[in-house]
Amino acid sequence: MSFGESIKTCWRKYATFEGRARRSEYWWFYLFIQLVSIPFSLIFFVTYMITLWPAFEASGTGVEPRFSDFNFAPMLVGIALLVIVSLVFLLPSLAVLVRRLHDIGQPGWWILLSFVGLGIVPVIMAIMDSAPYDNQWGPDPKAGERSLYYPQ
Repeated sequence: MSFGESIKTCWRKYATFEGRARRSEYWWFYLFIQLVSIPFSLIFFVTYMITLWPAFEASGTGVEPRFSDFNFAPMLVGIALLVIVSLVFLLPSLAVLVRRLHDIGQPGWWILLSFVGLGIVPVIMAIMDSAPYDNQWGPDPKAGERSLYYPQ
């Protein structure tokens, strides 16, 4: 699956937690999320620095800045943009990870480990190859490629 196909598929299956997703679909979409998030992270960083600039200016003078010296509006805009982008990508990223776990033959409940600090486990599982043949979550998406290796 190509980069563009992966993005289209993940947006089309925005909140679809059933079925299977190949490795390429998951990792291309993950790359897309990272590439889109970088500019918004930079915007947040710049607005954060603009907000805290009075503290940097006063650091060498021995005068502590007052709360009224700070203009929090730029930082709030940066936070709002970052939160909106994160919320837009939350559901499709969870859905594609659940479909990816289904593809290796595991239940999607493994993503709950992410909420208790063990998020590396589902990510490692996402690296694994697809389970051969059909499983309870759907047909093998690599069936055409596997026919040479797994005769039926």
